[in-house]
Amino acid sequence: MNILIIGAIKDVYPIVEELARTGNHIVIVDNSKERASYYTSKSIDIAIHVLNPIDYDALVEVGLPRADIVLAIHPSDTVNFIVGMYAKNLNIPKIIVLISDEKLARILLNLGITRAVIAKNRLINRGLIEALYDVKIIDVDEDNYLILIDSNVRSELIGLSIGEIVEKLFKVVAVISGEERRVVIDKYHIVEKGDKIIALISRSELTKILRIQA
Repeated sequence: MNILIIGAIKDVYPIVEELARTGNHIVIVDNSKERASYYTSKSIDIAIHVLNPIDYDALVEVGLPRADIVLAIHPSDTVNFIVGMYAKNLNIPKIIVLISDEKLARILLNLGITRAVIAKNRLINRGLIEALYDVKIIDVDEDNYLILIDSNVRSELIGLSIGEIVEKLFKVVAVISGEERRVVIDKYHIVEKGDKIIALISRSELTKILRIQA
C-alpha cells in the first residue's frame, strides 16, 4: 500500500515504523530539514523528501497521484487543509488530516474533502490509529489495544463467524449484537450489519486490518 505522509512529526514515528515494517511503501514530505532529519536518522525503509508541501507539482512528482492513503499531519493547519484538497482532487481513497482550527475542520468535513479530521488537542497517535484502521480505541496497554469495531464501517467482516475472525485477523473478546445489545462470545456467531466487535489486538497485528475505505 502506498502511503504519503505530509509532515515528519516525531510523535507518530512508532506508527510509521510499523507501517513500513509490514511492507507498506511510505513517502514522507516536509519543508523542514530539522524535522526530516529525525526520520533520516532511523534505519527504516522509507523515502523522505524536503520540499514545499503545498507545491502541487512537487507532490505529484513524489507520488501523490499513486497514494492509497494521504496523511496530512504537518504542524501547519494551512498546509494540511491544502494537501487535503489536492488529495481529494485526485480521488485518493483515504485522506486523513490533522487540524486544530475548528472552523477549518468543519469545512473539511462538510465539503467531504476528508474522511477523518484529527484535532490537535487530542492524543495524536491515538487519533491517527483510529482514523487509519477505522476503529475506536477503548483502552491501550504496553503491548495491546482493546478496540471497538463497527461492522457498519468495516463491512467486510459481515458474514464471517467469530471463529473465522479469530483465525484470520485478531482475538475477539465479544460481539454486541442486535437492537437488544446482546453480548455474544460464541465462536459460531455470524457477524451481522450493526454488530459491534470488541477485540484485543497487539500492536504488531494492527496492520493486518489496515484497509482503504473511500
